[in-house]
Amino acid sequence: MHASQPPLLRAIGGWTRALGLASLVALLAACSDGPATPEELFEEGCRVTIEGRHGAFWELMTRDQQQRVTGEWAGMRETLRRNPGARKMVDRFQVTYEEFLTLPDRELWARAHKGTEPVLIGAKIIDKMTDPVNGQDVGLTFETTAGQQFRWIMRQEPGRGWRLQFQTPVKLEDK
Repeated sequence: MHASQPPLLRAIGGWTRALGLASLVALLAACSDGPATPEELFEEGCRVTIEGRHGAFWELMTRDQQQRVTGEWAGMRETLRRNPGARKMVDRFQVTYEEFLTLPDRELWARAHKGTEPVLIGAKIIDKMTDPVNGQDVGLTFETTAGQQFRWIMRQEPGRGWRLQFQTPVKLEDK
């Protein structure tokens, strides 16, 4: 717009730009690259796990969950640096001592979960609930073909869709 335009046209032009920008922001907020429902997240989590793409599973977790895991591993790394005799601690991650200290967290997650692919083959959702601790979260309980039950607590993240916040085995008293 030019300053030489009448004030009414300048004002309309400004409103048009503002409305266009507001519409774009609303559209971007509504669009999500992630799963649209907890059930879709469950299916995606099962699919990438069964395919052995555990690094992709890392991306299905909330940023909070990723930070929690990263923090735990940072503490373990520091413990290992101070106590090299504790090297056995890294065996469960299916990496060498040096790899544990240097791999990016996404890759460490992938290596640690290698071999878990069969667990989710044929897994079925058996219960859905609102999380009693955080009413915005949803818990899906599922059962594996071996009869094991697990619960995934899921949360919506802006622009990312539903993400895994927490996972835990279901104890008999929780059923």
